Amino acid sequence: MSEDSSPPAYSTSGAKGTAANSFPPSYTPPSTYVIGSTTTTGPLVGLQEVKGHLLLLNIFANLKSTVEKKEFILPNVPHEKDRKWAWFVGLSVERFDIWCRSINPKDASAAQLSAIPPIDVIMVWHSYMLNPRWYTEDCMRIPACKNLKTLEPLFNELLLNSSILTEPPSKARIEFWERQSNLGFDLLNDVGKMSEKTISCPACDKRISIRNDGSGYLQQKFSVFCLKPGCPMGEITKERMALAKLAQDLSMTSTGNPEDSLA
Repeated sequence: MSEDSSPPAYSTSGAKGTAANSFPPSYTPPSTYVIGSTTTTGPLVGLQEVKGHLLLLNIFANLKSTVEKKEFILPNVPHEKDRKWAWFVGLSVERFDIWCRSINPKDASAAQLSAIPPIDVIMVWHSYMLNPRWYTEDCMRIPACKNLKTLEPLFNELLLNSSILTEPPSKARIEFWERQSNLGFDLLNDVGKMSEKTISCPACDKRISIRNDGSGYLQQKFSVFCLKPGCPMGEITKERMALAKLAQDLSMTSTGNPEDSLA
């Protein structure tokens, strides 16, 4: 093409002269889906559930922003935003663990709205369910997690009833949480009561209260020594605790129940 040649002309019309702003062809989604060996009876997710999930994610984002901006008058709380949020999430995981252990079959079978936990615990529960295979296996193997499956209708209710998330918690919901967990409902106002954690020595099972001096359980430099005379454990770290848990699981006598299986 010579330097004097003009570029070819382009049109906004399609090959058959279709207008550029025309709508795409209509599409009717299938009414059933085949997943593995199962055929669904309808759509997996409805529009209201999508809206509820987006609202839930927005509330999580607002919680993170609030934590990052808040000045906690406590020793050894990180000042950097990322580390402060990681510290807060760690406390939320502890609260989730306490909540799981406090649920009894009666609470799970009732599935009342008052049993819905605080938003920080819901956040951990939500993250847990984002790993469906891991979550399902744990709900089969770990006794403290079994009742979570029965409480799942409550999580679905969160997505369908936005007022549960946008309005202040009811008195019954607050009282139920405090009675079951012995913790305050709002973690932002209760962090001072979660400054210690008790663990068991991997060697002798002595209960040890973790100090809050920068080497605590949620810190990178976590380290503690067993104070029981004659205990051969020495320094206790998360790696040693994990190894002791693995050894305990491997030495367990199998009865064929899910609780005896390794994930």
